[in-house]
Amino acid sequence: MRIIIYLILLPILTSSCISLSTVQTGKVTPKGDIDASLGIGSTEYPYSSKTSIGPGLDFNSRFGVYNNLDIGFKASIPFPMLDFKYQFIGNENSKFATSTGLGYIFGLNAFLLPLYFSYHPTNKVAIYFSPRTINEYNFRSSMFINDLNGFAAGIKVGKSNSIIMEYSLYKNMSSNKQKYLNQITIGFVLRRSYKKK
Repeated sequence: MRIIIYLILLPILTSSCISLSTVQTGKVTPKGDIDASLGIGSTEYPYSSKTSIGPGLDFNSRFGVYNNLDIGFKASIPFPMLDFKYQFIGNENSKFATSTGLGYIFGLNAFLLPLYFSYHPTNKVAIYFSPRTINEYNFRSSMFINDLNGFAAGIKVGKSNSIIMEYSLYKNMSSNKQKYLNQITIGFVLRRSYKKK
């Protein structure tokens, strides 16, 4: 329990920019389990005259509520996110998995619309690809503004405890100065069960 508390507090105290990481495959967290992950990354923000590189650190927790549905929370300051993921192709033991979902990013008033595709050649290795779009809702105009379009891709090694290597690339649709955002992330995932024995 102390480890989970530390993982939650660490990104809250150190993060300073939006995290673009996914750190998850097309499979949902099994019902009765919780995944706790820590993502450590570096985000590149290219501008017209210079490139800015900022560190990224975020804590993700996912709770399996049904066999094909989980909910998650990303503690990334100043833009935490709440989301759900629904798996409509495959199951916990399948080699191929596909999911979709919806996330809300606090502070930006933005919605994340992702797809998750993954291939699992063994029960300890997964290769995944996740295209996504982030759209901000403008209350003044009552319209959605397309902010970012892009993808995340990576490889996951391990089962209950695993490590993830991920690359993310996004195009900024609402700015002429800042066109692309790149992020490289290393993730560490711990899976525990909260089922009553």
